[in-house]
Amino acid sequence: MEEYNDIKDMMKPRRDFAASNELRNRIDSVLDSYIAKKKSPRWIWSLGATCVAAAVLILILVPSGISAKEILAETLNTLLDTDGIKMTVEVRTLPMENFRYINIDEDFVEHNISISKSDSTISWCIDKGGRTAMGNDKVVYNWIKQLNIGWRTNGLDPNEMLGEMAILLRPEKIIEYELHNCINNSESQYNLVKKGGEIILTIHSQPQGDFRNPYMLNTSIIESENDRRYVIDAATKHLKSASVSIINGKKEIEVLKITDIGYGQTHTNLKTLPSGVRFIDMPGNSLQGLTGLTATEAASAFLNALETWNESILDIVVDENFKNGIYKQELKGSVLVAVGKSFSSGIEGAIYVPYVLRLPDGNQKQHNLVLQRSSQGGWIVVGGL
Repeated sequence: MEEYNDIKDMMKPRRDFAASNELRNRIDSVLDSYIAKKKSPRWIWSLGATCVAAAVLILILVPSGISAKEILAETLNTLLDTDGIKMTVEVRTLPMENFRYINIDEDFVEHNISISKSDSTISWCIDKGGRTAMGNDKVVYNWIKQLNIGWRTNGLDPNEMLGEMAILLRPEKIIEYELHNCINNSESQYNLVKKGGEIILTIHSQPQGDFRNPYMLNTSIIESENDRRYVIDAATKHLKSASVSIINGKKEIEVLKITDIGYGQTHTNLKTLPSGVRFIDMPGNSLQGLTGLTATEAASAFLNALETWNESILDIVVDENFKNGIYKQELKGSVLVAVGKSFSSGIEGAIYVPYVLRLPDGNQKQHNLVLQRSSQGGWIVVGGL
């Protein structure tokens, strides 16, 4: 606890504000909740570099007599006291793509999010038109209605399926993490202003990750230079809207925006499972993977196995449901034409291997195979097909 005393000291306004004991207790509670955590999960807005100077900028700025510390604490408090929320979120993506996918060249796709809280249990649903996910602490469903196929996983962390979008299932975490992470953020710039009945907080951050190969640059929010903007009601301290813009060269491109938030949705009606959709049970990742090989060698072995459909290799590298489904339909009999040198890009623990396949229909497919290490240390295929 003592190592946080200097942080708490820095969070004191440079002007003399008479904060209530209740407010002070709430701020202390937010900090103390993090002391008990060994690791904060990744989230959509925070990029997590390290420096106290940025904390001073955001937590001590006092435009027009307003303390940013108090604003963030009050906004967090209103979200924590809300039983249910409905949101409309627009993202530059594709309706049937996975929830992690963001592309600055795509149009906005509307996502409807419903969250229902009961004590410490949260039920949620996120629908982007072509793909829907729904779950709680026990089970998660994810389906594509158009293809009549879905996946069911027990005890799945929403972050594993939704990626950065998972933070929207707990909107209070957006403010909570911003309050906490800005203390250790060296490269972000913060601006807080009051305009009419609104308080506008803007945060500018640099991309996280290794971009010696720029392949993954600007493919996600955290892997981009970005501006995050919050609009907060000055009277109620409700978060009214938020947006994220990616900076591409000198151009600012808005990629995500929360356009509507409804509070107090205690009896939020979540979707029922669709009829006609076949749900496949997705167990935890138990694939062994290919061991004793470099990433390029593993990619070559896997891609070469597609021609004869060598299941002794395929079974330990890709999920059985995908192998016997779309991969078998589209890739069985494909011939490996070329494979390139593996590379890494961005922050994910993935390796990319360029390849060229000649498909059964005679066309060529050129892409980057995505490999990751399994829990057993072997290479498994997680994308790029």
